[in-house]
Amino acid sequence: MKTLLYLALLLYPALPSGKDQRLRQELKQMREADQHILFAQLKAHQREQLPDTLQRVHNAKLWQIFRTYGYPDYDLVDTTGAHDFWLLVQHQNSDTVLQKVVLNAMRDKVKQGKASPRDMAFLTDRMLYDTGHMQVYGTQSIPDSSGAYETLPLAYPDLVDSLRRTVGLETLADYVKMRNELAVDSAGNLYYGKKNTAARKK
Repeated sequence: MKTLLYLALLLYPALPSGKDQRLRQELKQMREADQHILFAQLKAHQREQLPDTLQRVHNAKLWQIFRTYGYPDYDLVDTTGAHDFWLLVQHQNSDTVLQKVVLNAMRDKVKQGKASPRDMAFLTDRMLYDTGHMQVYGTQSIPDSSGAYETLPLAYPDLVDSLRRTVGLETLADYVKMRNELAVDSAGNLYYGKKNTAARKK
């Protein structure tokens, strides 16, 4: 298990007013630990699931952050830090209470333009799925017997593309196609299809 490293506050230079670099760096380290494991599982064609130990460590820290700051928004930790916090909560499948309270706070931040509507859509669907309900935006899928990803049941199948547009998502058909083309090369690069690199492992 990779040890999470937390640096002392004094090691961080000051950010411009309103930015908490200590918190942003802590979220970055947590996200890197999360992604290191999930990328390795993706490369090995294994089920993407964080170990219980890391889940518990992150869960305690995420609750502490949320109780202290509420949803860490763009004003507090910039767009990257806010996205990192969302991603970590997204992967807390065993704590739907955390997902729900964070989602409620996130909705207010999205209305204020201080959090990502796309991220909110993913967390909405994940929370619904994890609590036994049908998803709204079609962001959650599982592989079938051939390995191709299938969208989990939708609450409003006839409205899904219009709902996706409201949060800046592509059509469901395009998303499913992209999801099924997702791969990881030996260097840990994420890409879609054979040539177009989508992102680098961080």
